Amino acid sequence: MGYMELMTEAENIAKLGELVDLQLRKHKSALDNVFDIEDGFIKTHWMDSCIDRIKENSESAKMLKERYLGSELKLDELLKLPKDSLGFTYGKVMSTMGLDPHFYRDRQIENDGDYITMRVRQTHDFHHIISGFDMMVGEGATISLPVTQIGYPGYLLIELVALTLASFGLRKARADDEFAKAAEKKGAGIFFDSIVAGVSMGRKANSIFGYKFEENLEQPLEEVRKALNIVPKKDGSFSWYQDPKLKDLGLS
Repeated sequence: MGYMELMTEAENIAKLGELVDLQLRKHKSALDNVFDIEDGFIKTHWMDSCIDRIKENSESAKMLKERYLGSELKLDELLKLPKDSLGFTYGKVMSTMGLDPHFYRDRQIENDGDYITMRVRQTHDFHHIISGFDMMVGEGATISLPVTQIGYPGYLLIELVALTLASFGLRKARADDEFAKAAEKKGAGIFFDSIVAGVSMGRKANSIFGYKFEENLEQPLEEVRKALNIVPKKDGSFSWYQDPKLKDLGLS
């Protein structure tokens, strides 16, 4: 990369940093910070680039044109599905971990950026299920999937900030912050490993954005992964299969 190109990239990253700093100063809730960051990218050239990448793939382009939004998920209904299914596994993981399927902030959909933001939020936990990446250190790997495949800008910024904090030790773990405590214990290397795993999976996989998870809840999870060309992480660090709460449940 030439010097001028390097400077251009550095300037872009600086602009991203200014945006996240502004949002973090304005809001105290961590989850709200994430949503604010995502919302802040909707009418930007970074989102325009994301839209262009989505349109390059026939399945994701079709999803964007249709602006498909699946039905609301009910965990008690999902747990009635076959035990090897996508829906059952999703329901079991979410209920066991005490997670809410509708954790995200809703957006009124007026343009493509609104839709993309809403759909990425809506399917985020499905990305955990199909990939095998856990909800702590594996979060970096999970958000790498839409970053790699469609260049989703909100997650790209979050990933850059997370890498910076991990590399320079700027994040001090609170007693109740399991994610940060894991980082302090294992060091920055685990974050890099996590993100590399997510990028690698994203490059090999078929379009995740173009997949209608809600219409395949009864399908065997392994068949869904096969359709998406995903080999899940079931062993080692940042795999939800190794979480003490989930390890002995015999999930697909």
